[in-house]
Order: sequence, then C-alpha cells, then structure tokens
Amino acid sequence: MIELKAQTRTVLGKSNRGLLAQSIAPGSVSRSGADTVLVQADQTALLALVKAPGSEVIKLIVDEKDSYTTVVSELYVNPLNNKVEAFSLTELTPKSHVTVRVPIVTEGVSPAVKNNLGVLITNLPELRITANSENIVSKIVIDISKLTDVGARVLVSELPGIEKIKLASEKDRTLTVVTIRPLQKVEAFLRTDTTATAEGAEAAPAEGAEAAA
Repeated sequence: MIELKAQTRTVLGKSNRGLLAQSIAPGSVSRSGADTVLVQADQTALLALVKAPGSEVIKLIVDEKDSYTTVVSELYVNPLNNKVEAFSLTELTPKSHVTVRVPIVTEGVSPAVKNNLGVLITNLPELRITANSENIVSKIVIDISKLTDVGARVLVSELPGIEKIKLASEKDRTLTVVTIRPLQKVEAFLRTDTTATAEGAEAAPAEGAEAAA
C-alpha cells in the first residue's frame, strides 16, 4: 500500500494552471454515494503513483486528518517532463467495485527454456479485474518452472486463485498468459526478418544510383 499526502483543493478550472506552475497537480477522489473530494498534491509525493501498478492500493491522507483507501482511476503525465498534470482516484470500500489492471509476474525458470528447447513468450502482461477493498490484488504471480515441454502454456483460467477473482470480461479466462515456443522456429523467423531487411537496404542504394544515372 502506498501512502499519499494531499491537501484540499480550492481552485477550479483554468486556475489549476497556477498549481502546475508551483509543481502541484490537481486531483480528485470519486466516492460511491458521496460527493467528489477535490485535492492537490506536490510532484514529489506523486512520484509513487507514476511508478506504481494500476491496481496498487493507495492510502490518501488529506490535510493530515481525513483518510481514504483508493486506487488510481486516471493519471495524466506530461511526456516531455514526466510531471503529473492531473490525477483521479476512486475510493475503495467493501461495497464499491472498481476495474483495475493487475500485472502478471512470472517466477522460476522453465526447464524447456533452460535446456534451450524453446523460448518463453508473454502473451498477456496484465489482467483487468473488478474488485473491492476486500479482494483486490496488486499482482498475480505464476510459477513457470512447471513448463517443462515445448508448447506448454498457461491460460488465465489456470492462474492461481483466479476462481476468487472477478474478471472485467469473462471471455478473458480463455486467453493465454505465457507459452513456450520452439526455439528453432523463433530463430528461423529472426533470420528471415534479418535477410529481408538486408535485401531492402541493398536495394535502396541501387534504385537511387539508377535514378541518378
């Protein structure tokens, strides 16, 4: 859980630009059955949000007195300076449900990969789930040491504890998370792709020379 300290925000609309000039970003907290809380936080405190996965639970403390258990719903980061321009949080309670993206993390070493029989391909780096404060998870860990053969794969429906997790789309249960591809096919594809690139590079000067002549 991340702890974020913020202050009550009193400015609205275009006045928020003045906050950005002071390295402060405007934000809000959506609450089920209650009014939205307007807040603001300095850029240093918001670094934790930028680095955290979307499903990370955030304990928001406003004015050193009010506390909310939240998750990030929107985060706007300026790509030029990596500063947060605005952020939105959603309060998480036992009764309220939110949809978040949970990263899928692998652990262990696949015998098929270790013995140079194949390569591990990650097909699904994250999963969208719908959760409340009682069943939200920050990540899903799968053990790939059981993938001993080429062609072995792990489906969403086979993830540990997935039966207790409500997916944002039930169709996702049939998706492949990771799979072991034959090493020979991957190498053949890379060689073919490299050859095509080299041929294209050789053809370009020849066409240019012919045009010049």
